[in-house]
Amino acid sequence: MVCGIVLRAIVRKYKKIGLDAEGKVIPTVNKTYVERRNGGYWTTGTRISLDSVIYRYQCGAAPESIHRSYPLLTLEEVYGAIAFYLGNQQEIDAYLEQAAAEGARAIEKMKTSFRTDNPALVKRLEKARHSRSTASS
Repeated sequence: MVCGIVLRAIVRKYKKIGLDAEGKVIPTVNKTYVERRNGGYWTTGTRISLDSVIYRYQCGAAPESIHRSYPLLTLEEVYGAIAFYLGNQQEIDAYLEQAAAEGARAIEKMKTSFRTDNPALVKRLEKARHSRSTASS
């Protein structure tokens, strides 16, 4: 009897598992829907970024619609990713802003590099764009 009481106290204290009215352990499930990997956030066990799910969510897509767009995710995982975002919104919003800024810088760098590496092609493209705009005017 004492051993059972001590065991329940240990379980409650260290695993934070509750007890029902009869003193039986109520199992809880602790699932992880999002993981931090390679400097980003990903839905656990997939190559689907949290960014992908959250951008759609922020644009007003319903979880069911997001689930149809990403059939590798279960509806539970979509809701789990959204719950993770809502529970860590400040941190994730800052991460998304930083990722967008880094993306914009990378695009600008590629444009500059392209113009530097291909001046003749850029000149032909600009000439074609100019003649096209004058023809439509």
